[in-house]
Amino acid sequence: MKKQSKLYSKKEKTAAVILSTALLSVPFLLDASPVTYATNSPKPDPVLIDKLGDTIVPLVGQTDLLDLNSIYGTDPYDYYSQFTIYSDEPEVADTEIGYEYEGLLKIKPIAPGTATFTVHYFSDGVEFEDTFQVTIDSTISSEKKFDIVDAVKKISSFPVEYSSQDDVKALLDKIGKAIPSGTKWGNHAPSLVEEIDDITIGLGHEPYTLGDLNQLFSDIDGDDISTTLVWTSTEQEGPVVSAYNQSEGGSNWKLYPYYSGTSTFRVVARDGLGGVTESEPFTVTVPVNEAPVFNSELKPSRIAEFLSGEGHILNLSSTSELDLNELFYDTTDHDLEYEADVQYYVSGDSTARTTHVSLPDSTLTIGDVKPLLGAGMVMNPVTITNLKAKETEDISTEQAVNIEINLYPLNESIPEEINLFPSNAAGLSSLTINPETQNWIDDSESIIDVSTTVPNPSPTNSSIVYYSEISENITFVAGTQTDESTRVKVYSAYNENSDIVWYQNDLMFNVIDRPAPNGTSQSIDLTKLLGYQGNEEYWANFTTHFNEYVSFPTVADVTYGYVMHTGSYIVTVDNFAPEGAATSLLLTISPPDADSEQSGGSSVFTIPFIKP
Repeated sequence: MKKQSKLYSKKEKTAAVILSTALLSVPFLLDASPVTYATNSPKPDPVLIDKLGDTIVPLVGQTDLLDLNSIYGTDPYDYYSQFTIYSDEPEVADTEIGYEYEGLLKIKPIAPGTATFTVHYFSDGVEFEDTFQVTIDSTISSEKKFDIVDAVKKISSFPVEYSSQDDVKALLDKIGKAIPSGTKWGNHAPSLVEEIDDITIGLGHEPYTLGDLNQLFSDIDGDDISTTLVWTSTEQEGPVVSAYNQSEGGSNWKLYPYYSGTSTFRVVARDGLGGVTESEPFTVTVPVNEAPVFNSELKPSRIAEFLSGEGHILNLSSTSELDLNELFYDTTDHDLEYEADVQYYVSGDSTARTTHVSLPDSTLTIGDVKPLLGAGMVMNPVTITNLKAKETEDISTEQAVNIEINLYPLNESIPEEINLFPSNAAGLSSLTINPETQNWIDDSESIIDVSTTVPNPSPTNSSIVYYSEISENITFVAGTQTDESTRVKVYSAYNENSDIVWYQNDLMFNVIDRPAPNGTSQSIDLTKLLGYQGNEEYWANFTTHFNEYVSFPTVADVTYGYVMHTGSYIVTVDNFAPEGAATSLLLTISPPDADSEQSGGSSVFTIPFIKP
């Protein structure tokens, strides 16, 4: 199993210590037999080593980055060999934040002077300690090791302090090695080939994948590279994201957002032979999470705009669906869940009841709401008020609006389903209606909008589309593909006293297939197109006035008949364009209204035919 390398916040480090302490106490809890322990055994002193020589760091300029795992020969994936580094003069020099936890050392110069640094770490259960001095020099531009020249300068400047042989020897012992321990002669550090751009992550979202950070670097020596993320922000208690790597060596890094804010990171690559390179810093921003917004300008919605008006009410038919996500917009693109107050009546009780419910999803229908009420036979209307939207991750405040939506059957004149045959090369298959004559609306009402789920309505779409402007008539056009359905929403308005009420009725338009041609003839089933199957009175009238309802080119033979075993009325087209001049025709059917014996032209079907 591969070990994990993870970037911890200070809170996580504390939790790790608590967990380790708890685990150590387990044997005492499990074993009740008497045991004697030596309580006065002194803690052994750390083993003193000398791997890091004294160094001189510029106050302003280039500072070296050292791989402590390479210098001390420790396992970079061993949590218990974690380094701790202290400065006795932190106002002169300290370590840069974030590096030591990743087994790295980078000096942070603060003011001219000298500070003694102490490095502690564990290896195989033994504690080790290394000390070295860092001098901050304002006259140099890059870091250098304390060398023989520096020693001679000190002896010349302070002859009294270095008057004995022991003092001089101690000074010479401070001379740093040309290269750090664990560094291979002639080794080249990895080269940075690509930087990471600044990143923005929303709270509650899926983790952000950085991918294989090794791909950001190359190594001229062909050495294996391992990479890590170093949190370098100084203004926070911990990073706003958790960065973790599921495999050794630097692949599959991901960022999980913790809370709002910004953190700065660098990518560090090392080759295990002392070569270390880091990227430029990049910033990870987790924006302040905002509550969902009702009727947002960033997501325009006519229905949300309407409901935001005072005294505006929406009546939703029994077969209609209202997508509540059309009413609310979440700037951080979280999934939303909804709650509402529901007012309703139960059969046999004239007293209105109100209950608060959590809606099962973002689609509001009467069929979804009634089972939530837990009462007897719920009567219509059912009224939704005080609608509340909140993020499913429960990471922000809620947004509630006081609107009124009535759920009940209405306007039975608007059908639930309408079938059309597909369009083809002969022309568009369509339905044109006059909504007032069809009793979709009355004189005091008006069509406000017609919308479909098709994003860019066009006759080439594989579904029903609405494509004409709102006018006296409305035209719907079928696509070219069969077995496709589209929900079409029809909104109409009505003034009721001081309230303005919108009605929403959903129609399901289906594109149905037609039978294959039989020789030179083609047929369609009018009962699938017009409905009224089994309505003998309607079809008797249609048969009587067939030539008034159906128009076709005079060069075509059109026959009409009844199929007894299916109860269908069939129109068959044959022998059109017998001289071969025409290859297609459009059959127009203007059926009677349900309560009329004559065709008023309030609905017109156009059906294209291609010559077989």
